[in-house]
Amino acid sequence: MLAPVHDFASAVASSTHDVVWLEPGIGGAFSPQGRVLRTSKCGGAVTVMASGQAFPWDLRVVDDVAYWIDGGTSTNGDLAGGSVMSATMGGEQTVLAMDDCRPWGFAVDGETAFWSTSCEIRSLPLSGQGSPTPILGWSNAGFIAIDQTYLYFMGANETLNRVSKLGGGFEGVAQGQCWSNTCIAIAVDSTNAYWWNECGAIAKAPKSGGPVTEIGAASSPYYAVSGRLALDATKIYWATADGIWVVDKTGGEQVLLWANVDDGGYVGAIAADDDAIYWSAAGNLWAMRTH
Repeated sequence: MLAPVHDFASAVASSTHDVVWLEPGIGGAFSPQGRVLRTSKCGGAVTVMASGQAFPWDLRVVDDVAYWIDGGTSTNGDLAGGSVMSATMGGEQTVLAMDDCRPWGFAVDGETAFWSTSCEIRSLPLSGQGSPTPILGWSNAGFIAIDQTYLYFMGANETLNRVSKLGGGFEGVAQGQCWSNTCIAIAVDSTNAYWWNECGAIAKAPKSGGPVTEIGAASSPYYAVSGRLALDATKIYWATADGIWVVDKTGGEQVLLWANVDDGGYVGAIAADDDAIYWSAAGNLWAMRTH
């Protein structure tokens, strides 16, 4: 156990020396109770990097800077005050962009932030300069993933799609994927796209399109958390109510790495790096060495 977690972590990410996570303050969702926190990969003191967040939901760390989206506040169903945020490990915060269209899925490369909203898919330089740029006019795309060239998302056409990070038309990668715009986790590596579909399969397909291969089985996630799926160089990990599972990217027998015994509480997000996996469950942040 690395650190205590209030309620659960909606996202977890690894930096050079620390693990960073989001606490959305779910007991008062869309109220300013959310926080961004970090602790050493060895455990120890917890540092609050940001507080007063309305609904922090998805997170990435690049060059030891944390980037996240805040869904904003909700009054009678009307969303407002959403934002794209950043903070250094020292806690220096920056509002990169305001967005009242309910930011949801999030991805970052070394230069640009990308996010889905209830209006469209957007991007913005990490410097925060300028206004958000529309990538694709697709509303409620849900969770997203990126590689060097493309942005991937699951659409209401029950297809895993991709669009250039510069914008333009989209193309299908894999069809018939039991679409849900809130309960789908997506990740990509240099060759394949991986996702958790609503039918309870961990699946993969070549990023350029091709046959779909089911490499694992999982119950439908009972609450949408983008970070329920994580990759390292050779394996794919996912988090369910039962615990943390793993299977080789090439397929084979899936293994339960950590069991959520005795109804140990909500299992939240998961992250992986070259050395370990990190996840939230049972009111704590956990780590397990994998290499």
